[in-house]
Amino acid sequence: MLRGEGPLGRSFFPQLFPLSVGEGIDILVANEPGFMLLKIFAFNSRNETKDIRDIHFLLDNYIWEKNAVRADEELFSHYGEVIHETPGSRLLGKDVAAIIKKKTYREILPVLDRLFAENSQIWGRLERSAGLTEDEELAANVLEISKFRTFQKCLIQHFAEADQL
Repeated sequence: MLRGEGPLGRSFFPQLFPLSVGEGIDILVANEPGFMLLKIFAFNSRNETKDIRDIHFLLDNYIWEKNAVRADEELFSHYGEVIHETPGSRLLGKDVAAIIKKKTYREILPVLDRLFAENSQIWGRLERSAGLTEDEELAANVLEISKFRTFQKCLIQHFAEADQL
């Protein structure tokens, strides 16, 4: 039973939706921003490469078709131009910021700092396992770190703006 305890609390419940896996069997699954939060907390608990892979997957793919128009509308109007390498990261950062409370934000900041610090070493191992050349590995690493940093900056900016209101 869901009780709303833990770092996500009751504010996380709207990020869950039922998925039918059989006749009369539904399970609750998280939407993409909710899944990102779960992966951040999972990394904090387990420190597994799998969680970093999933975080990178979300950062790479959050600009799916449903968010492409949003990226053009929101990011173009706010920043003056769309930065093509990171629009999904920007939108995911905005969407995660919109579903968490300041308490949760404070709890994930140190996790994000640790993720960022450890990210390049872990990502380098992932790239080497993909069989890239050293130059390709470096370029991919820089881009992935940029996406992660963009996500992190969007969260920080959201709460900095909220403090000014």
